[in-house]
Amino acid sequence: MRKDNWKLVWKAALPSRLELFDIAADPSETKDLSAENGDKLRELQDWITRLAGEMVQPLLLMDAARLTFYAPPVVADPATLFSLGD
Repeated sequence: MRKDNWKLVWKAALPSRLELFDIAADPSETKDLSAENGDKLRELQDWITRLAGEMVQPLLLMDAARLTFYAPPVVADPATLFSLGD
């Protein structure tokens, strides 16, 4: 996520990790500044959290969850299956 000259990389996969870069001074992102800039780090994390709260839930994921957990399973009629032959 970028804001002004700052770039926050928030890796949520375990183990989670935060990296903060000043891309104007370090365009190759070689020096992680998260330890030295805790206030900026929290500011950008809070901004991401607020934006995520405002987002609309993705329809595809909601449909997948609904179909997976709330719809009864659909199975073929056994009489039809066993009358098909080899």
